[in-house]
Amino acid sequence: ERDVQIARRALAASWGSTVLDFGELKADLYALHDVGTLESLVARVLEGPDLARFASARRRRESELALAGSMSRQNLTVGGGLRRFEATGDTAFNLGFSMPLPLADRNQGGIAAARERLAELDSEQAAARLEAHTAVAVLWDQLVLTRRAVETLRGEALAEAEKALAATEQGYVAGRLSLLELSDARGLLLGVRDAAGRSAADHHRK
Repeated sequence: ERDVQIARRALAASWGSTVLDFGELKADLYALHDVGTLESLVARVLEGPDLARFASARRRRESELALAGSMSRQNLTVGGGLRRFEATGDTAFNLGFSMPLPLADRNQGGIAAARERLAELDSEQAAARLEAHTAVAVLWDQLVLTRRAVETLRGEALAEAEKALAATEQGYVAGRLSLLELSDARGLLLGVRDAAGRSAADHHRK
């Protein structure tokens, strides 16, 4: 009851209140949620915001690479105009163009750096996807394990423990079994129920 009271105060504090004015909290410990398939869970995580940021980062890196490439292209400049020769009184049209000689590095260093940053981003994205997949797989395995544990404990194990207690009670009443044996049988049943509750709680905490 004290743990519930503490949890209620923490819940109220989560929305900035000190007044516990919400209704009674109800929950079914054994209403286990559907685990789903590992593939579906991984797909949802890979589409989440933690990995979606790589898409925008990749577009930015690709833009940087495109800009570096455009800076490497040689610019051809064309010009023209009229020119008057004062000595003869003639007028001529001049046409000219200029193009830089490819003697210097045409931003090859910038292109290489942009490509390296893009490759680094791809490596980071691959590592993040692998980490996310591994984390989801581990949690999925734990969910499946705790769910199966609950089903087994509340099914076959509980039935066997109840059957053993019933037989022990009959033996005790008939004088064939001792009080200690009866206590052990009751302890076994309580242990199975306790283990089922703990497994269900672990399942909800995953």
